Amino acid sequence: MAHGIDKLVDLSSATEFFDALGLPLAGLALGGDMLVALLTAHAKHGFFVTDGGGEFVLLLGAACIALAATGAGRISLDRCTAARNARG
Repeated sequence: MAHGIDKLVDLSSATEFFDALGLPLAGLALGGDMLVALLTAHAKHGFFVTDGGGEFVLLLGAACIALAATGAGRISLDRCTAARNARG
């Protein structure tokens, strides 16, 4: 429990960590992860998720690739925290 308490008080180090990772790299990595999940576990079950297919996996992969291509945008949490930190 005590491990994450400091992150509730000061988010600057966590924000710097995720800025260093970069959203495009993380989005591409998660998109690749969804591709592997689709090919290894879901493709043989068809398309629809009710049958164990890859419908949801494709949606998650597409969302990750879209975020990697376009960035988080103006309603992202990192933009909100950056604006709050800039105000003081």
